[in-house]
Amino acid sequence: MVHHTATSNGDTPAQSAATVRSIYTYYVQGRGYCDHGYNFLIDRYGQIFEGRFGGASRGVIGAHATNFNSGSVGIALIGDFSNASPPAAMQDALNRLLVWKMTVNHIDPNIPVATRGAVIDPIIGHRDAGAISGDGTACPGNTGYAILPGLRNFLRANVPIGVPWSNLELSQRTPGSVRFAGWALDPDSPDPVDIHAYVDSDGTRHLADLERPDIGAAFPDNGSEHGFDITLPISPGPHSVCLYAISIGKGRNDIIGCTRTTGSPIGFFEGIGREPGWIGVSGWSLDPDTRDSILVDVYVDGRYIHTTGAVVPRADVAAVFSGYGEPHGFWARVPVGPGLHTVCLWGISVLADPPALIGCRVA
Repeated sequence: MVHHTATSNGDTPAQSAATVRSIYTYYVQGRGYCDHGYNFLIDRYGQIFEGRFGGASRGVIGAHATNFNSGSVGIALIGDFSNASPPAAMQDALNRLLVWKMTVNHIDPNIPVATRGAVIDPIIGHRDAGAISGDGTACPGNTGYAILPGLRNFLRANVPIGVPWSNLELSQRTPGSVRFAGWALDPDSPDPVDIHAYVDSDGTRHLADLERPDIGAAFPDNGSEHGFDITLPISPGPHSVCLYAISIGKGRNDIIGCTRTTGSPIGFFEGIGREPGWIGVSGWSLDPDTRDSILVDVYVDGRYIHTTGAVVPRADVAAVFSGYGEPHGFWARVPVGPGLHTVCLWGISVLADPPALIGCRVA
């Protein structure tokens, strides 16, 4: 929804922020609102300001139009556009902002919206909302309102429609590989979409064509062959792994998900017990790069004391970390003097990655 602020058209670029702040003060101190009324404001030089706090990409509810705040985004052109035309830089910024906002929120500028007992264009002026709610207004001014047909045409030509929908349901590291499973589809087509997978900068092509009756039931126009289960080989050490769904139509491609693998050991310091002259510790640890058991170093008050092997069978760990086997539990007993002591455990990588702190406890 496009507004104008009905303020001066003579601000310098440096004065625009002060105008935004003064409008905020009016809403909060003058009208008792909790924050800015508008979601965004744009000055005549093309500067875009975030108004109401909450995240520019999110559906933040503003306070800019009676009965139309929920489900809308209010964008105010800074100035009075009753007679003066919005400058080209301002219109360009408005175009760019709405292309981005409609893209990230999957809004089709071609589809009318049924709301508040009326069917309206998805891009309207404040006066259009006022005509429905009964809160009459001339906003965004006659010349401000006159730019809306061109804005609608621009958005219909430039907002990518048919951005793939997807859900990453499983991301699982195994020795020498990482597995992803989920689904992806293009709302414009029943055909399976390509999945591009990248391990760092190396890409491979896959197809989301596995049978998913649940997806077919949820999206009957698109069919059910949209599942994927992809295992990617990876070398030891840290990697960035990402999946992208590739649009079939004119829509942009969309990221399904990313994960960051590490070669550093992981684990959990589960138990600590004290008896005269001794402290006992227990837990589990493994190296993501290998099935082999690893060593765990025990430090007391910052001094190395003992090394133990994480070789105790742990069926619960094996159930969570598929492919790694059971021998990853550990138990150790180390001598200590009287008083409290801080005990820290470090997992030692099989493949020479840096040791990783499993945890510290006091006993």
